[in-house]
Amino acid sequence: MWGTPSEMSSKMQRPRRAEWPARDDYPLRNSVILDPGATISITNSPDRLAKFQPAIPGDCIWAGDRKLLILGYGTMTVRLTRTRALLLEDVAYCPRLLTTLVSLRQLRRKGLYWDNRHDPTVLRWLDRTFACPIQDIYGQYVIEYQPVAITPAALTAHKFNSYTKRAPLTGEAIRWHSRLGHPGPQALEHLVSASQGVRIRGPTTVECDACGLSKVKRQVRRAPRQQPGQTAGERIAFDFHDYEEGIDGYTTQMLLTCRATGYIWDYYLTARTADAIITAFKAFLGHMEWQHSLKIRVIECDNEITEVKPKVGDFLRDRAIILEPSAPHTQAQNGGAERSGGVIKDMERAMRTGAKLPHQLWPEIGRTAVYLYNRTPSYRSGWKTPYDQLHTASAKLRGIPQPKKQPDQTHLRAFGCKAYAMTSEAQQKVNRKMRLKPKGWIGFLVGYRSSNIYRIWIPTINRIVNTRDVIFNEDEICNGDWEQFKDDLLEADLSEIAKFAQESALPDQDSLEELEAEDSFEITLPIGALTDDEGTQLREADETVEHIGELGYEPVPHEPCCFKKEGILFFFYVDDVIVAYRKARGDKANELIKQLQLRYKPTGGNPVQWFLGMEVIRDRPARKI
Repeated sequence: MWGTPSEMSSKMQRPRRAEWPARDDYPLRNSVILDPGATISITNSPDRLAKFQPAIPGDCIWAGDRKLLILGYGTMTVRLTRTRALLLEDVAYCPRLLTTLVSLRQLRRKGLYWDNRHDPTVLRWLDRTFACPIQDIYGQYVIEYQPVAITPAALTAHKFNSYTKRAPLTGEAIRWHSRLGHPGPQALEHLVSASQGVRIRGPTTVECDACGLSKVKRQVRRAPRQQPGQTAGERIAFDFHDYEEGIDGYTTQMLLTCRATGYIWDYYLTARTADAIITAFKAFLGHMEWQHSLKIRVIECDNEITEVKPKVGDFLRDRAIILEPSAPHTQAQNGGAERSGGVIKDMERAMRTGAKLPHQLWPEIGRTAVYLYNRTPSYRSGWKTPYDQLHTASAKLRGIPQPKKQPDQTHLRAFGCKAYAMTSEAQQKVNRKMRLKPKGWIGFLVGYRSSNIYRIWIPTINRIVNTRDVIFNEDEICNGDWEQFKDDLLEADLSEIAKFAQESALPDQDSLEELEAEDSFEITLPIGALTDDEGTQLREADETVEHIGELGYEPVPHEPCCFKKEGILFFFYVDDVIVAYRKARGDKANELIKQLQLRYKPTGGNPVQWFLGMEVIRDRPARKI
């Protein structure tokens, strides 16, 4: 519970050890206990905290009739077992507390629950797998027990280990210019103060040929539509951008821009149909509601979704969203979306020119451009990043006491730089007796899945792999050093590059034909909305489970809505159904669809790109979805 503001100094810094208040000789003062009643997690030791930030003056908690001041917030690592740990954010530092408390509410948000049906009680993940034991010590439920003779500082060699935080990433201005997708010089000047983990050596003025070739544009004055005082996510500008067919068959980039924060979301379509656009909007609206607690009120757009594809407009109006279409053939009136799209295309062009990548990789270049744009400080927002603005607003709405959410940039590398990625055989320890066989592919960085998973384009197999096990050489890029592609690599087809790369002296000798012989999953969405004979949507999960069981499908352990039979996966959520199968099992999958058609009226049937707000990723080398 928060108290009334006090007269604490607004410039409070992290206290030195000599200033820590004395505590009673409590036997659990170095331990971590579970507190079902706490709304936030609290620690009494600053040695447990990383990313420490001073508290807002007046922050406090009540312990009985006593008010205890909170001096700051940070992230804390809790040891679950000898080999597993859990990272908790926004942990309060209160030196007068007798021990460290972990909020059960916060653990539930992390996907854990307290199973107290038997003794000893345990923490479990939502799939019911074991997470850690809960010990009953001195009348308390203890997650991590440390005797008073052992201080928390003795648990790790240093506070910022590989689990809690990377060391700041240092580089010249031109290197950070490449890592962030070729931003302007003023953005680089403010990058250190607007991000975490960034150190820039030397002057921040850069001269880049790729920017000079890619960012020439006309100057247009547009009167802004947005009104002052709007909140994050309230008004969204929306537009399409068409390209030649790229990797995975994508032809259209769909951009949605928050007018208040400048944050951009991107979706990629293989067909610019009304159903595909609605699927993308379902994913976007679900993401905004469940991940950020934000409701969309207004969408600025051109007249395509209101006149050319009215089904999309009806879908949005049914959700009480106001549409503000521009006049026909008047792109300037849709200025928010057009400008953000222009910035992204400038970045894509500069990134591709600087990295010398084939044009067919434009979907990967586009994803990375949006990812980096959201992490680049801008003048319009007071040199804050769109990431910071959106996540700060979202954190305030959810009541998180430490709302400041600057992006961590320590994982960024120069776009298009050479990467040595561990092969899937080496990761899975296949053919371990082939000791002298190379363990890595030579590839090039084309994107990010998360802060420690990179997307690497491997020319020799014409694939993009997601991997954590990779080493980068930022001084070397994809410069077309393969004889015949030395001058025209930018215009080459991906299959041509793969064919020639295999014939060239590259270290990986695995043939493309060998990889193509592996089974791969092909996903289709045969049922977009499952209805009964009277046109009513199916709502009873038990009926679906019973019917799919009658067809010979067996439930997957711990997944009540997922079934399997002869290499075919069937899973559903309410009235959305996906059938996943190998190409060799196409006939069996069609039989299943026909059986469903005898009982229900399926709609849809397109390859699935998004499902319940989640993007479906096909990792074909690892044979995973």
